[in-house]
Amino acid sequence: MINPKLRHMIVDDIQSLIIPEKDVAYLYDFNSLMHGLLVLTSVNYAMIPVLKKTGQMVGLLNITMIIQEAMTLEDMDMDNLEGKTIDQIELRKPEFITQDEEIDSIIYKLLDNNFVCVVNDLENKEFIGIITRNAVLKRLNALLHNPKLNEIVKFGSDLEMLIQKNSEEFHY
Repeated sequence: MINPKLRHMIVDDIQSLIIPEKDVAYLYDFNSLMHGLLVLTSVNYAMIPVLKKTGQMVGLLNITMIIQEAMTLEDMDMDNLEGKTIDQIELRKPEFITQDEEIDSIIYKLLDNNFVCVVNDLENKEFIGIITRNAVLKRLNALLHNPKLNEIVKFGSDLEMLIQKNSEEFHY
């Protein structure tokens, strides 16, 4: 478990890490696999969220999943991609979090994922956005290179006292 004071220094508000749904490339489960291939190649992402028409998260899709659907024993049948919709294939299960998730849990889930999907609640799974590994690593990097933190380590200063004294300087 991360010390609460350090947790506060990494991120005071999870909202600041979320890339909102309107800024995220995603697909609907009723889209054709050909449409999915076109979107994935145009945005140059390894994997993107798939939603129901209602906005509920259903899974993640990558190019490999689509290509496997086009492959036959002898060839690749790209026409097969136009005739199949995303809801007809098995999608990867995403890592879900809610907006009140602790940074400890987010970091743990990002160890094996490039991003986690933020949903309204774990039952309805209405898509809100994503938090990327990159965003969290940038926060950690900024914290670790903060001169005040280096001062604490170098001189063995009292962490709690220094944080209280300079709390504004630790927000990123």
